[in-house]
Amino acid sequence: MVSHEGFRILGYVYAILGTLGAFFEAIKGALMIGAEHVNETVQYASLPGSLIALVFFVILLVGIWQSHLTLVKIYRVFLIVTYAAAICCICIGLVVLIGMMIFTDEKMELGGLAVFGLLVLLAVAIGLYLLFLWIVNGVIAAIQNESTGTNGAVLYKPDANIKPNNPYYAPV
Repeated sequence: MVSHEGFRILGYVYAILGTLGAFFEAIKGALMIGAEHVNETVQYASLPGSLIALVFFVILLVGIWQSHLTLVKIYRVFLIVTYAAAICCICIGLVVLIGMMIFTDEKMELGGLAVFGLLVLLAVAIGLYLLFLWIVNGVIAAIQNESTGTNGAVLYKPDANIKPNNPYYAPV
């Protein structure tokens, strides 16, 4: 088990690496605009996607740095939505590929290899999603633990409205 401070460090490492990766991808996307012999879909989707990711990684970094729980939860929603979309796209590609293999008369020479590649990609995407979600949930728990100030100690506060199951109970 990782301590709360360990999760904060993991969160910082994840946020910094994600920020750097999104920043360099944005630079690459800006340099690709107008380039020759480049797929236009990749050319025009790279820059906005990386800028959106950069904004959310900065939100996560600021949320960890300032111990602001709402910012980290906003990033968690972004993480869930983006990975759900990516996993759905991989599954749709897998279904389309299998459908093409079944219903077309042409023999697809690399069809089995492509299916295996998509299955590996799906497994890696799910594994990364679970790893990143574990880190972000650990950061949220660390911030909540820090805000309560109990350092993991459980304080018992009896509820005044609930009478204990004791025949000798007399309210004070």
